[in-house]
Amino acid sequence: MKHVSISRLLLFVFSVLFCATGVGFVVDAQAAGIGCGVGGAAANPANPQGIPCGAPPTPAQLNDPALSPNANKGLGAACDANFMNQIYAKAFIEAEREMVITNSTITKPDSVLEYSCFDYLAARVATIAGPVFSERPWIMNVNTSPNMVPLNVSLGNTHLDRSIEQLVLASLDAYGDKNFPYDFLAGAAAGDNHDFSPTVAGAAGVCDHMFNMHFLAKCGDFGLSVPFMTFENYFSVPALLNTDPRTNPKVCPAAHQITPLQVEIAKNAAWNWASFDRVDTYLSSFRAADDTNCQNATPIPTGVMVKQAEYAQDIAGNPIMGAAQFEYQDKVCSNPACYFDNKGNANPADDVCKAVP
Repeated sequence: MKHVSISRLLLFVFSVLFCATGVGFVVDAQAAGIGCGVGGAAANPANPQGIPCGAPPTPAQLNDPALSPNANKGLGAACDANFMNQIYAKAFIEAEREMVITNSTITKPDSVLEYSCFDYLAARVATIAGPVFSERPWIMNVNTSPNMVPLNVSLGNTHLDRSIEQLVLASLDAYGDKNFPYDFLAGAAAGDNHDFSPTVAGAAGVCDHMFNMHFLAKCGDFGLSVPFMTFENYFSVPALLNTDPRTNPKVCPAAHQITPLQVEIAKNAAWNWASFDRVDTYLSSFRAADDTNCQNATPIPTGVMVKQAEYAQDIAGNPIMGAAQFEYQDKVCSNPACYFDNKGNANPADDVCKAVP
């Protein structure tokens, strides 16, 4: 059973939309070209989608993903193909781990014929129905004229046993050996199984398997078992080197695909797989305010125009407008505890930030 959680599918779908809609960290145009791996505008249709590229970009290719082995993953002009490849790798190993865990915990169903001890039932038929099928002696007189000759016929009390063994138990035993050659719960219930008997004499006992397995399956805990590990634990822990927990009922012939390379790409180890644009944080501008910090800050226009006028009042209280009337741009100082001061005029060159007194 293959199972991928909704969260992993959403991660991958979002990743594709992230680049397909032109949202990214690189603003330079990235032309899609022929490259390593599959997926993207120039994907190889012969290969499945979503496979990350394992060829590391050179320093020059980190700066220009359009030239890198990941070029075909550039789904838009603003999409960093190297970063998209990292997203591919992350989604790839997340989905692979989900499948490994699912296939380790949801195991192959056991045989209902073994649970119900079908060989016991067949042997019971041989015991009870034997007399009906000539297993008890019977006598008949045959007229041979002129004399009556008595015939005593007896096939023995195991005659039906042989028929049941040849017709039912032999094929049943072969079926169990070929298809369920392990303990119950796909091998997890160590020591508890049911081997079909090829003979009627050997098919006897207490049939309580279904009760026992229901109890074990219901009361078993996941615990800190092998499948619930970090990505690195799938290959780097010495005691679990190259571990693949998909061992029941039979070890997988090929290991999982959570490899050191895929994890390295997904985590962008040493920044070797994708580069990020330099970010100017301006953290120094968010220090506690002082005169110097405010004086070095540049007022930021808000887009609002302010009209300032001075006036006096006559005896009746009517305003008398003065000559000092002007408009200026309202601005704001982003630094803490600083305020905007236009120095009482409309000249932007005089605009400054001052510390709150």
